[in-house]
Amino acid sequence: MRETGMDGYDLAILDALQHDGSLTNAALGERVHLSASQCSRRRA
Repeated sequence: MRETGMDGYDLAILDALQHDGSLTNAALGERVHLSASQCSRRRA
């Protein structure tokens, strides 16, 4: 079985997007305490 390599930030992003999939990267970043650009990279 292959590991996903997800960390706490990835899990927080996943949780936030499951609750509201329309969040912008800026809004998502505020919720999970990352920059908008870092959220964009992790979403891709």
